[in-house]
Amino acid sequence: MDHTRLPPEIWICIIQNLAAPRFKFQDGQKNLRPKFSKTDLFSISLVSSYFRELCQPYIFDRLGFSLRDASESGNLGNNISSVLSLTNERPEIKQWVRAIFLGGPPDRVGTRVFHAVLIDLFNRLDNIESVHISNWTMAPPLLSSLKLERMQEIIVESSLMEQFNSVAALQPSSMLHSLYMDGIFDTRVVDAFAPLIRSPGLKRLSLLRDTRSFLSAHLQSYPHYHFEALLKLTIAAPSTPADTRRFMAFTQQCTEIQSLHVDSQDANSSSERSPLVTQSLPRSTFPKLTEFVGSLSIARRIVRDRPISRIKAGSCWQDSPDVITRDLLVPLMPTVPITLLHLRAEWWTEGLLEIIVSLFPALEDFSFLFYRGDFSPWSKSHLVDIRRLPHLRKVSIQYHDLGLGIEYWPSRTDQQQAIRRALDALQETNPQLWFLQLGYGWPWVKTAGVWV
Repeated sequence: MDHTRLPPEIWICIIQNLAAPRFKFQDGQKNLRPKFSKTDLFSISLVSSYFRELCQPYIFDRLGFSLRDASESGNLGNNISSVLSLTNERPEIKQWVRAIFLGGPPDRVGTRVFHAVLIDLFNRLDNIESVHISNWTMAPPLLSSLKLERMQEIIVESSLMEQFNSVAALQPSSMLHSLYMDGIFDTRVVDAFAPLIRSPGLKRLSLLRDTRSFLSAHLQSYPHYHFEALLKLTIAAPSTPADTRRFMAFTQQCTEIQSLHVDSQDANSSSERSPLVTQSLPRSTFPKLTEFVGSLSIARRIVRDRPISRIKAGSCWQDSPDVITRDLLVPLMPTVPITLLHLRAEWWTEGLLEIIVSLFPALEDFSFLFYRGDFSPWSKSHLVDIRRLPHLRKVSIQYHDLGLGIEYWPSRTDQQQAIRRALDALQETNPQLWFLQLGYGWPWVKTAGVWV
């Protein structure tokens, strides 16, 4: 293969694209976690020594150590030892590693055995920018070995702390811009990572089931601290008046936030019982908020008086389409045109799309995921409503596959002909439309002007 036909800069761009994370799609939505694959890079690196030298920095940029059960402890130990040996043989590898993943077993057995070798590894790696710890049993020395001088992102999920003292607490870092914590019930883990919220450059903060510990134990310790750099906040819906007061006090400090996600693990209970359902935020909070994610019942209290143009929300399973329209969608009263609207609900009726189109005529991206109701994919009424949205670029109206929705067509030929006629009609009225999914099935995507 004659690699000289392209300059090294072009080859590096190609390799960088292959090294980028692949996002998996499920139910028409992009998953939170990317899927990394190095298969293509390994294949290219075997072509010649030239490509091996180009690929290796991207092959070693992310290291993952996963222990699915205690029986794999020997393999994990060998893997870590192999990496340590490689860093001795090729010191440049220490400069290539940018991200580390630690994944432990569901029962958290055996992870502490590897602390010594992991600490040795961390002490050798000077350029780690991201660390992801999941189902791991940590110890203070392991935390101390994390070098925060370059750390930009920290993700901690469902982990435990073997022991803890104040000396082990991680201190604020000027480089940290993203902190994600979920499913942590061990307050020692919370205590260890909580000081990081005072990192001056923190832009994304995600606190889910451990929110109360953060708000009560740490945020109140710094009542006059302002999160001036924070742009995106994910936080659990407060379920008690005391939690709501803490939430209100915290929101006064977040003057620059553009995206707010009020999370509810159980949409039927916690978010619907939350005092935020009946209590509006002061107008002075979140003055720059442009995106809200969460419950529709909370959205109607937050969207008002704020420049929100993007809404991703779900309703309680008991809400009928009439309730969704009358009590949730109409009261939103946005101050700016809504361009993105992603909804989840239990029911769908034939006239619901017409109402949504009339309420939000500036939509560019619309999706509705439901579980039951009267829905005929590719019906003329739906197509007429879609054609009334001239700015629409992406639409997905689908039901979840619970055996509740069945698409009936006289034959596959009739189905294909109906879909093709619909696509031709939309081509004239909605030239910007590139993604279309109606019903349960694969989406249609327009590439180079052709629907495939």
